[in-house]
Amino acid sequence: MDRKTSIVLAIAGACFTTGCVAAALGGGALAGIHVTSQGAEADVESSIQGTEGRVRTAFRQMGIEMTGEASKDSGREREFKGSVNELEITVSLETRDHGTHVDASARRNFASWDQEYAERLVARIVGG
Repeated sequence: MDRKTSIVLAIAGACFTTGCVAAALGGGALAGIHVTSQGAEADVESSIQGTEGRVRTAFRQMGIEMTGEASKDSGREREFKGSVNELEITVSLETRDHGTHVDASARRNFASWDQEYAERLVARIVGG
């Protein structure tokens, strides 16, 4: 195993033991995933078109049924809606200078969100 791989595996191991997700591995993520009050977010070094493909793939892989999508600002912002089990999923993409900002939420009901599920979804999107 080369030095770079050893360092990446050591960092990933440290992240997983502290509860964060090592989303930067192989996905072009500029920074790690940040948990928000209603979900999770991250930045990825990918065009919005490339990131849109990742969202669709992640939805399929995680069994999320697509229920809607929208685009605004000439396609610089996109939103995807879906559902799985009792969760209503929303993924928003926004073009930034460095790539695309990904924001996801998994809403259970009017006042309850599943940040862990949203974090897994964002990890899958930014991880490719």
